[in-house]
Amino acid sequence: MTGSGVPVVTVIIPAYNAARYIGETIEHVLGQTLPDIEVIVVDDGSSDQTADVVALYSAVRYIRKANGGVSSARNLGAKQARARWISFVDADDLWHPQMLASMLELMRQHPTAVMGLSGSTSLHDRRDLTSPIQRIDGALPSRFVSDFREVFRFPYLGMSSVIVERDRFLSLGGFNENLRRAEDVDLFLRL
Repeated sequence: MTGSGVPVVTVIIPAYNAARYIGETIEHVLGQTLPDIEVIVVDDGSSDQTADVVALYSAVRYIRKANGGVSSARNLGAKQARARWISFVDADDLWHPQMLASMLELMRQHPTAVMGLSGSTSLHDRRDLTSPIQRIDGALPSRFVSDFREVFRFPYLGMSSVIVERDRFLSLGGFNENLRRAEDVDLFLRL
């Protein structure tokens, strides 16, 4: 957390063998224009140097757990979050510097919205053109999902572009840890 007191947003980064990318992801999260954020990395049983890379960032809280999948990592991070708002970013995704500020403003403009959603752009990683990396760009149009029909119109909403109230997320039980695919769509439909 870069500010004082209770953070405005908690950013949860699930990580599994993410040493190669997580440093750059953390840099983008810590570079947000929104100052009062909490950053939690949940290491889902990595066998690489993920912990060593995360240790370079004193502002980041690191939690290690036995491997249980991305849903269990995200759920654990949400349970540990202190902020009213939570946002997730995958360990190989990058954010525009105004991502969180624009998402929080979107939620303030639509106080009854269940979640906010930013646009995203998929790019290839310049270091390895065979490995895709997704850049989440807050400068792209942000919108809120007004009802469940939106989920069917846009079935891949992307967890790295969502902000949701922590209490709403937890009251629904978070992500279904039994699902290995479409856990995001399942959550959006329940929200």
